Amino acid sequence: MIEVRNLSVTFLSPSGEVEALCDVSLTISDGEIVAICGPSGAGKTTLLRCLSMLQPPSSGRILVDGEDVSSRSAGDLSQARRKIGMVFQGFNLLRSRTALQNVMLPLEIRKVPRKEAIQKAEEYLELVHMSHRRDFYPEDLSGGEKQRVSIARALVTEPRVLILDEPTSALDPETAASIVQSLKEINRARNITILVVTHQIDVLAPICDRITYLRNGRLTEGTEKPEVGFGKTASSAPSATTVAVGGDA
Repeated sequence: MIEVRNLSVTFLSPSGEVEALCDVSLTISDGEIVAICGPSGAGKTTLLRCLSMLQPPSSGRILVDGEDVSSRSAGDLSQARRKIGMVFQGFNLLRSRTALQNVMLPLEIRKVPRKEAIQKAEEYLELVHMSHRRDFYPEDLSGGEKQRVSIARALVTEPRVLILDEPTSALDPETAASIVQSLKEINRARNITILVVTHQIDVLAPICDRITYLRNGRLTEGTEKPEVGFGKTASSAPSATTVAVGGDA
């Protein structure tokens, strides 16, 4: 479980202080798929960086499985980050490595024996339907294939939480839909908690248990159910703190 309690982040600029996040509180339960939506400049990426322990908050607390990770030392943070896998908007694959070698990289850093690293990398490439492209380099992969490889790389260390930053923004609608479906399959197969930062509500809403809206650094209140349709983005969505979608979520 992830708990965010009264989180605020303030940056200094030439014109004074800029409040990127203001008193944000949020709870994400184990196995949930939660989207954080909002227009550009809303504070989505800052919140994501805080949750992935890349950005220290100015005030407030972040608890992962009951442990406060917002005030840990650098050494302790390294251990805490092992519970979280990150997928970036730009894929961040190494061009000199094949798909398999890219997925193996986190295991190599942890000095996992090569035979075991290959086996685990192959397992997670299969999970994202990329086994047949394991020996291809990034330049020979489509955008959707690169995203699948980056997801496999994030999962290969078996984190408790998978955080994705705009995972479908650079993809065509058909490819985006297939990536979203894969995320749902991963969630069901591994019971992994998934947190997605996005402005494309219509693409991700079908798989989300909840959608949280962020504007001007604040979670805003409003309707109980989102009106999601094709072509809608976060700027046209209803203002709501936590919106349940589908089932009893």
